[in-house]
This record gives sequence, structure tokens and C-alpha cells, in this order.
Amino acid sequence: MFSKPRSGEAVANALQNSVKDLGFLYDWYIENWSRSTEYSKAVRGAGKELSDLLTTAASEIKALHLTLMNSGVSGSEVQKQLMNHAKELADKASQDMIDSLSEGRVSPELKVKANLESTPSLYVFSKLLAQIFLSSAVAVKNTRKARDSDLGDLVHSMYVPYVDIFRADLATASALHKAQLGSNTRIVTSLEQLVVELESMVVARKSSELGTG
Repeated sequence: MFSKPRSGEAVANALQNSVKDLGFLYDWYIENWSRSTEYSKAVRGAGKELSDLLTTAASEIKALHLTLMNSGVSGSEVQKQLMNHAKELADKASQDMIDSLSEGRVSPELKVKANLESTPSLYVFSKLLAQIFLSSAVAVKNTRKARDSDLGDLVHSMYVPYVDIFRADLATASALHKAQLGSNTRIVTSLEQLVVELESMVVARKSSELGTG
């Protein structure tokens, strides 16, 4: 990227210009640190509700696990029934969310179903919600705890269908991969990976433009 004359100077100027507002932003955040917008309150409240839902579902799954074990069901059958029940709960949670968002916006006779083609953001949101639900609710080998911040990760994921590269933390990236979205978006978990993917895309596009790809 630095092969053209004065390109290094251009990059340096761009970097310098990009941080001019940092002082202003810092002062604004310090001044408004305790301030909450209606949106942020809504997100926090919904995040708490989602966390409570996941925790309740985990308790329900664990109770079912105990019942099955006490009834003498084999370990493999226990796991099978737990996963089936958890998937039912996960699918219901995702559809409940879709129904809630579509209420009053579409005819009551219509059942909105999310898909990658017509409702990409809603589709990714619901698929990731189901995956988070599964990883948080299944009792056997369950190491994940529901978090209030899960909703933030879900909202963030709505950008996935519209970008070439999406950066997420390790847990969210893993959940997105397991959700099998069918999207061509590349998921990365670090700044280093992001740079590598960006450089790879630039090379690929240059090759394509030159007719050598």
C-alpha cells in the first residue's frame, strides 16, 4: 500500500486527522459519564430481561436433566432429550422476539419468518439468539453464563450480512460460526486478523481488476 510516491505521507496525515476529535470526545464522555439516554436504558433493560430468560431456561433444562437421570434413562438418551428440548426453547425464544418486533407492523394473519435473503439482520439476530440460548441453557457441559451484555452482542451482529469482515469477541465469533448463517462475511476476533483479512481483500480485488484473479 506504500508503493506509490508520497503514499506514506498520505497515510500519516490520515492517521493524524483521524484523532483530532479525541480530546473533544474524551471531554464529552467525562462530562456525561452518568447520563443515560432513553435508548441506553431500553437496551440495558432488555438485556437484563434476556439474561433472566436465559437463566430461567437453564434452570428448566437442569430440572429436566435431573428428572431424566433419576428415571434411569441412559446418558446418551438424556443428552438427546435435553438438546431437543433446548432447541425447542431456543427456536421459540427467537420466534417470540420476531413476533414482538413485527407486532402492529404486519397483518396478524401473517407469520413473519426470518431468512437471510429478505430479512438479513433479523435472521442473524435470531440465529445468534438461538445459539446463545443453547450454549447458556443446556445443563450438560454448560460453562457459559447468561450476561446482560448478550443483547449488545446480538444488536452488533445485525451488521454481519452487510459487511465483508466482521470483528467480534471470541465467544460471539464462536457462536456465529456455530449458528451456520450461510453468509460470506468473514468473522475475525482480533485487530491483527482484521488487518490480514483487509490486506487479503485488497490483493484479491486488485488481481480481479487486472484480470489475473
